Amino acid sequence: MTPAVARSGSELAVRPPTGLGGVGSPVTGGGAVGNLGVGMGSQPLQVEGEKLTSCTLSSVNRQDTIIGCKIVHDAGPLWQATPPIKPGAGRPPLAASTSEQTVPHLPSEPPPSTYRLPQLASLPPAEMASASKEEVIGKLNVRVLRGNNLVIADPLTHTSDPYVVLQYGAQKLKTSVQKKNPNPVWNEVLQLSVTNPTKPVHLEVFDEDKFTADDSMGVAEINITDIYDAAKLNLSHATNGTRIKTIYPVGVNYLGGESHVQWKDGKVVQDLILKLKKVDSGLIVVQLEWVHVPGVKL
Repeated sequence: MTPAVARSGSELAVRPPTGLGGVGSPVTGGGAVGNLGVGMGSQPLQVEGEKLTSCTLSSVNRQDTIIGCKIVHDAGPLWQATPPIKPGAGRPPLAASTSEQTVPHLPSEPPPSTYRLPQLASLPPAEMASASKEEVIGKLNVRVLRGNNLVIADPLTHTSDPYVVLQYGAQKLKTSVQKKNPNPVWNEVLQLSVTNPTKPVHLEVFDEDKFTADDSMGVAEINITDIYDAAKLNLSHATNGTRIKTIYPVGVNYLGGESHVQWKDGKVVQDLILKLKKVDSGLIVVQLEWVHVPGVKL
């Protein structure tokens, strides 16, 4: 059976057909209605003097709900209003409905009370990326130059096969192995991405073994705050070889001699002699060079 719709004052009264239960919340609004036509479920509603678009009837677990109405003019649909979704009366099986549901005139713009789905809180993509990965503020070239008077790790051969490992956060790099040499020369550059200038670089020397775990030949730490502070300075007018800072081997640092931060060949560099700890002897000579990352201001 086709539902009937009749005007009552400024509103349109919709009478569901026999056998249909009540619909959900009436669509809010007011104002003139153009060429309209209404449907409930799959049955179109006939309107006296006016036509409505389809107001979809949703039924879940025998609960009927109006989930949308649309104004249609000759030029096409203007907008679609989505009323609050509320369960209506249950659908009585095979029972005639005599209740009337009111559908007011729909406005040309959605009313302020129109229901909107809540927005889920989320971080902007840039902030999400920053949360999952630390920002790189610069690169640090560590030139491992040489070792001096390293301990003898293999008592059978009275020698060692040393190599150096640098670790900074999750980054881990190593030099080549210098066979049977307690005074090795590497002159190799290992580059690290710096994210926190207060975090030191961990250095450890190992003796390579073929059949057992590699033995540690001493540890040291490289403080990078001094070269970072110098990299923040404007040194474009400084002369080549200008000494910016001197660090002395005092306290608990790993220095085996004075360390100088200087401006050399247009770069900020620092020379260090590191005294290995947890062993009887051993020095490692390295040179640091700060590499600016384009777009990053220190």
